[in-house]
Amino acid sequence: MILFYIWIICGIISAIIASNKGRSGVGWFFGGLILGPLGLLIIAVLSKKEEEIEDKKIETGECKKCPQCAELVKMEAKICRFCRYEFKESDNKKFVPLIKKSGW
Repeated sequence: MILFYIWIICGIISAIIASNKGRSGVGWFFGGLILGPLGLLIIAVLSKKEEEIEDKKIETGECKKCPQCAELVKMEAKICRFCRYEFKESDNKKFVPLIKKSGW
């Protein structure tokens, strides 16, 4: 019975780590559930999906991309911290969160 709880906890922790790395939380819950501690180790070693993380930040309106250097900056930023591009007030209206197109 204890082993069952350990596998459930491994699934939950795997899902949390995967979600923070831009990967499927549900998929990795089942991966952690099936593989147990091995699944937890695998997701801990896997790298982040930077593109997915960036897309989420843009969609939620937390960040915007600089038109000059294409780096992410906070939505409230008036100057890009990477290339010193100065955003105008009209620029902020352009950065409305995007609606992601579904793959269906």
